[in-house]
This record gives sequence, structure tokens and C-alpha cells, in this order.
Amino acid sequence: LLAGTNTLELMVDSHRTGGLLDVETFTAVGRLEEVLARSPLVGAVVGPFAEVIRLEAALHGESYAPFRRSLDRGERTLGSEQIQQALLLRRSLGDAPSARRVDDQDRRAHVTVFVRSASFSLEM
Repeated sequence: LLAGTNTLELMVDSHRTGGLLDVETFTAVGRLEEVLARSPLVGAVVGPFAEVIRLEAALHGESYAPFRRSLDRGERTLGSEQIQQALLLRRSLGDAPSARRVDDQDRRAHVTVFVRSASFSLEM
């Protein structure tokens, strides 16, 4: 827990080895990250899609937000080779938390949601 923040850990399963290397599947994880982040109850979402996009932006010498917007507008594309290379690079970080956002079989994605507040009042 972080100062009034609760974490929600999600595991997204593509149901097949290498499933997250599929652009549509990986993009669906990204859409999940976006939908969760839009909630006023959510402070932040950390997942593999945004991390891969941050890495791609850095490799192109750009900042995340403009790179992401150009991707969303279809001015850029994200291919399965780029996804695979980015995940391999993340794994090379060893035990860093971000290195394990996707399992070694590229089947499951780990998404962390930081919930701003939760009500646990017990009314009797």
C-alpha cells in the first residue's frame, strides 16, 4: 500500500504461448491499460503495453506522449518484431519489477492498477 493507495494486480492471459507477440492481442492489453487509467478512482496503471511504447519512443529519440499519439492516430505502427525485441530488452534488466510484466512464454501480462481510494466502512 502507498499512502492511501490500494493496488490491484491483474493477470491477462492470451491463452497461448507467444500470444502477446500478436499485435492485436498486445494492443488489447494496451486498451485495457487505457480504460483503467481513465477511471477517476485510478491514480496510475503500470503495464507492459505502455512500457513497450516508452521504450520504442526512447529508441526513436522521442518523448512518450507524442510518440503514443502518433501511434494512436495510425501515423506509426507497432509490429510483433518490435514487441518481441522490447520484451527481450526488458527481460535483460534481470530482477527489475518492469522486467516481469510479461511471462517468459509471452502468454500472460501483468498489469498493476493503483486505486486512489477505497471505502471499507462498515455500516451497521
